[in-house]
Amino acid sequence: MADELTEAPQVSPITDLPMELFWEIDGLSRLFLEIQNHWAKALGVTAPQFLILQAVRELGWKKGAAVKDVAARLKVHPSFITAETKGLVKSGLVEKMPSKLDARVVLLSLSDRARSALESLHPHREALNSFVFASVDDDEMEAIINQFRSLKRLLSKGLRSLAVEDDS
Repeated sequence: MADELTEAPQVSPITDLPMELFWEIDGLSRLFLEIQNHWAKALGVTAPQFLILQAVRELGWKKGAAVKDVAARLKVHPSFITAETKGLVKSGLVEKMPSKLDARVVLLSLSDRARSALESLHPHREALNSFVFASVDDDEMEAIINQFRSLKRLLSKGLRSLAVEDDS
C-alpha cells in the first residue's frame, strides 16, 4: 500500500486520435506563427500587418483589395483591418483609395515599397518551401490542402452545433 502512494502516476498513452491530430495541428500553427513573426520582423511590421500585406498582395493584385475581403481572408473583423492598416499607410507600405464602383468601399493596394520588400523575402521563402516540401508534389499538396479544407468545414459545422446546444 505504501508503494502505491509513492509511485509516480502513470500516464495513459494517447488513444484519442482526434486529440492527437489537434496537438499536431496546434504545433504546426505555432511554427507557422514563428515563421510569420520572422518575415514580419524582416519587413519591420507586426505579424498581423504582415498577413494583411500578404492578403492585399493576393486579393488585390489588379485593382486593390476591399477591406471586407481582406478581413474575410484573415477571419477577422473589418475594423481590425482598418486599425492595422493605418500603420501600414503611415509607413508607406499600403495605399488606400475609394472603389470606383462604390465610394463607400475602401480598396487597399501595396505600394511599390511594399512590393519590393515582399519581393526581397521571396528567395528566402522559396528556400524554406523547397526544404519543407521537397518530397511533396503538386498533386499531394492539393490533396493535403483539400483535407484541411474539409476538416475546417466539418469543425466549423461542429462548432455551430455546439453554439446551438449552448443556447438551449
